[in-house]
Amino acid sequence: MKRIFTFCAVAVLILTLLSGCRPDVAATLDSTEQDLEQDYLRYLNEDSPPKSVLDTLDMMLAHYVSGLAQPPQSSIPSSVIDPGDASAQTIVGNVSDVVSSEGELVSLIHDALQDLDESVTFEVSGSWLNDDVLYDVVFDQVDNVYMIDAFGLYGYKTSWTQNSSGNTVCFLEFIFIDNCTADEIRSMRQEIERRSKQIIRDLDLGNKTDYEKIVAIDQYLCDTVEYPEEPYLDLDHTPYGALHDGRAVCDGYSRTVKILCDLCGLDCYFVVGYCDNDPVNGGHAWNLVKIEGEYYQLDTTWNDGSGTKDYFLVTDAFMTLSRTWDQSVYPVSAKIAYHP
Repeated sequence: MKRIFTFCAVAVLILTLLSGCRPDVAATLDSTEQDLEQDYLRYLNEDSPPKSVLDTLDMMLAHYVSGLAQPPQSSIPSSVIDPGDASAQTIVGNVSDVVSSEGELVSLIHDALQDLDESVTFEVSGSWLNDDVLYDVVFDQVDNVYMIDAFGLYGYKTSWTQNSSGNTVCFLEFIFIDNCTADEIRSMRQEIERRSKQIIRDLDLGNKTDYEKIVAIDQYLCDTVEYPEEPYLDLDHTPYGALHDGRAVCDGYSRTVKILCDLCGLDCYFVVGYCDNDPVNGGHAWNLVKIEGEYYQLDTTWNDGSGTKDYFLVTDAFMTLSRTWDQSVYPVSAKIAYHP
């Protein structure tokens, strides 16, 4: 078992001393902290990893931050159509549902994606929906949660107009990954489900503790999935790439972790953030997993890339050394890394 707690403390100290980028950490080390540092450096030398913690971190940032398959919100087409235009009348005439809350909209979009509909048109009751809310619903509340049901979604475009009552009407068109047809997406979803269930059986996860389950899932993906060289394929961002092709980037690893956790009864979040203070090019994804009543951070991509378990069931504080994410939308982790 990697000495994760020690690593957390030492990583902070080394990053402070070598990079000078964390002025909130004391500049001098007391004797206890010096002992921890020397213990960890001896430990590193035994396993012959890169020269220092900072070297390891630099390597991970350089090679295992891929950006995410989700398009940035600014790139999603959104147009407002005058209610008097003929195209607006067509949209209004095709309204299938009225939604009055985010929960209703999540259900509507989930069902449409599950059925592989190319579009959905709905009337909005009230004035709560806009481009920002819609993006959050489509990606954070549907795509990032329903990993199989929403598989294949790449992006969308919207057209907004009003009906005769003055209510907003939205025409939402889905864009599927790699220009795949609905039948191709359906076939890939079936393969994801088949392989996932087979892995659960092969690893005998039904007879393991929660800790043993996540150990097996993390190790299985480290053993069977490769992080590809650029240029990345669209499917590298998906669980299909990981489970069928044996290749994936960060969101492919992390989506697969969530699917396997969901199937074996582990509470798991797909976490989206960015590394190296770069929200444009530093996009990254990992997981938050509940073990024995508390949440822990897990980055299987970086575990695989570093050949260690340094990112296995660690804390929010440790993860902030290398990345940023909206912590308000996820449960708070345990204060101390997990020790079996």
